[in-house]
Amino acid sequence: MRHSGRYTLFILLLLSIILSPIIAQEQIIFFSQSDQLVTEQESKFIKRFGSTRELIFLNGIYELLDAHTAERIGEISLPSVSHHRRSFIFRKNFPKQENPKGHYFLYAERLVGQAKIYINHQLIYEGNQNFLPLNIPVAAELITQKENSIEIHLTPWNGRNEQLPMWFPVNLPRIDNGSGGVIFLAMLPERAISDVHFRSNLQEENGIIEGEITIVSSVSNLQDIGIELQISSQGEIVKSVSLPVTVDSLASIHQLPFKLGIQSVRTWSPDDPSYYQLSINLKEDDQLLDQYRSRVGFRDINFRNNKLYLNNQQCSWKGINYIYQDPQGVGLFDRNLIISDLREIKSNGFNLLRIGYYPQSERFYRLTDSLGLICFQDLPVPLLLNGLMKDTLETQRLLEYVRNYQKMVSEHPSVIGIGAGYFYNENWLQKGNNLDSFMKSISSNQQWINYVGHFDGSVLEQSSAQLGLLEILERNHPDVYFNELEHKQSFNLPLILSGLSRPFSYQLDSSQTLINLVPLENLRWRLQQHSVQEKIAGHILFNYSDYILETPSLQSGSSAQSNFQLFSNGLWGLNRQIKPEGEMILKGKWIHSEGGLQSSTDRGIHTYLFIIIGIINFFIFLFIYRSFMEFRKNIFRSIRRPHGFFVELFERRMISFEQSFYLMLVISVNAAVMLGGILYFFRNNLVMDYFISLFMTHPDAKYYTIDVIWKPYLLIPVIAILVMMVFLLLTLAIQILSFFRKPRIRLRQAVATSAWAASPFLFLLPFGMFFYNLLLGLNSYWILGVVLLYFHVWYFIRWLNGTRVMAVLSYTRVFMYALFLGILLGLGVFLLLFQELNMTAHLKILMQLFIFHV
Repeated sequence: MRHSGRYTLFILLLLSIILSPIIAQEQIIFFSQSDQLVTEQESKFIKRFGSTRELIFLNGIYELLDAHTAERIGEISLPSVSHHRRSFIFRKNFPKQENPKGHYFLYAERLVGQAKIYINHQLIYEGNQNFLPLNIPVAAELITQKENSIEIHLTPWNGRNEQLPMWFPVNLPRIDNGSGGVIFLAMLPERAISDVHFRSNLQEENGIIEGEITIVSSVSNLQDIGIELQISSQGEIVKSVSLPVTVDSLASIHQLPFKLGIQSVRTWSPDDPSYYQLSINLKEDDQLLDQYRSRVGFRDINFRNNKLYLNNQQCSWKGINYIYQDPQGVGLFDRNLIISDLREIKSNGFNLLRIGYYPQSERFYRLTDSLGLICFQDLPVPLLLNGLMKDTLETQRLLEYVRNYQKMVSEHPSVIGIGAGYFYNENWLQKGNNLDSFMKSISSNQQWINYVGHFDGSVLEQSSAQLGLLEILERNHPDVYFNELEHKQSFNLPLILSGLSRPFSYQLDSSQTLINLVPLENLRWRLQQHSVQEKIAGHILFNYSDYILETPSLQSGSSAQSNFQLFSNGLWGLNRQIKPEGEMILKGKWIHSEGGLQSSTDRGIHTYLFIIIGIINFFIFLFIYRSFMEFRKNIFRSIRRPHGFFVELFERRMISFEQSFYLMLVISVNAAVMLGGILYFFRNNLVMDYFISLFMTHPDAKYYTIDVIWKPYLLIPVIAILVMMVFLLLTLAIQILSFFRKPRIRLRQAVATSAWAASPFLFLLPFGMFFYNLLLGLNSYWILGVVLLYFHVWYFIRWLNGTRVMAVLSYTRVFMYALFLGILLGLGVFLLLFQELNMTAHLKILMQLFIFHV
């Protein structure tokens, strides 16, 4: 008995070593901007807001605290963002202000996350307007105390929990939480313009500006103030009018509507990006009290007969997708970098940007205005909608988000389209009051075109949008899309073909990620050859540059140097250098292959790693096999006479822990070589990506899983440990059954039953060494799948036999016991994973995956 206990202790010690987590100190990484870059940004804001307002910048060094424990972590310089899932507090002191009658507004250009903002420990804001600016009024008495402090509490924003990382046929750019823009406290005069909301439109050749001015005042006397509206172009005043002011002396906030007309205006277009400057001057006699300045552009947009008309002229556009990230893969605004990007795009003939996934800074649209680049802006609607447009409160929040975005871009004529990109659940697009009101709110009396994106054209036709973006997921053979579109008599809405999403199909290549320029350029070329191009409004297929992903994808790979996932289908790389393939595409020198894509296979060190480990495992087994006669006899008996072998085991013919453990180890390593080879070979495959996404319910879990899959030197030992754990779980199942039988089954017997039932897997030892190489050389894998399935069924039957003998039960009872455990496990997985999923949508996606891949 002591002998058995010694080996039991050995097994438990081994398991504790395997399962013990590696404890390491967490490293917190933030991305901040240089002081020089922050100073340059601040100077732009000072120039823009004029001399009547004092801006107290709150950038720079903040104290960083853990939001849960309030423990001090260190110091950080804002603007700064991180990719951590932790919540943080940013705390800073700033000087006392000496203007008790002034008006204060806290401006935060870009907070990403659920935010709470405190001034001197008093809450002034709670909510989230991710990627949009905040302009928060602050009571003067709050910041005229002896000491002032600001605290920003940020909880990471991850989008919808049931979609991230639940499989989504789109690669989302990395979303970094934190303060990604300038923060300042604006001190306004006693009487000031606190807000202006306006829209501009064309009526024939005349321009109309109409809106509302909000004036705040801390004094009651407003009888002597006047408001002057000026429109200027290139420094010259085009029109100047005085606005009649009717005020209520008892009110502190006054809202004044205005309307201004300009004859024969210059319209904005990519070829002539003309815009005007609107100045609203608040005066007392001739003294300027406050001033508001904004750009105004005049343009008219619509789609007619699948053509885009800008200012009643057909616009010939060439579109490209743009996802801004700096070389570190984060979205901190760098004006010089963005100017370089946009000029590069413009110089290569593109005049339309589709800005994917989430809004950019207001400063970005000022640049597209100046450079003459049309913008289609995707809003993160599927990520913001928790109630799927069925919950009234969620719908109201969504509409408020849209209104805030519209207010930000109302002065930017370059933004002509606002879209609900990536509705991949067709139920979201069914006609209804919520969706109709949402689409109407986007277009805002035809000031913008509204659009939705989907991979199913028939679903797009159900929407009430003005424009549809059809994602082409079948890249290698798109004729199935083109032919279906060509045979349609008419469309309910114009369609633009898009290639921003991940494809369902591509030629399998174990060494390269073919979600890149090869299938996109072939897709564009085939579209040009197909007559369907006359029926569609156009296409936006190419990305400007690569970008780092938020939700990792198997087909996107892993970079060992920087430990991130890269979406690699840009014409330019993340370093802003054009790729050789991209240059060939832009110059029209691409050689198209009618025979499909040509791919190379991976025969590098990873190929030999599977062979080397398989050979080492095989020769160690042969050495033990030849050296120990009892071990050899047990193998023969367990394979040739399994029932008699288990009967002898039941009758207390003990097999040492060493033999059972060694057999499990050999089989586990061989299984790791084979299964690891399968996972590594299919690491680009969307079917495997789909299933891993379903089971890895947390983005970090999926990230680390994919990181292991792309590193065979980690993949093999991890799978070997998991297979050993399966053996031990099956051992545990036998032990549980033994509690209901007499005499009890000993641990050594249960371990031996699970281990020696797997002895036929030893036949796969020579096969496993070269399994990965077989995958590289074969075009069809169903035979290998049948062989592996046969061995697993064989093992299951042998395990049932062994369990039946150990428990002295019939096959039926043991089978029902195993079936019960399987159903219990499956039910737990179902309740854990699928309770919030739309099963119809997922089944539809899964069917398309199998059609294109299997």
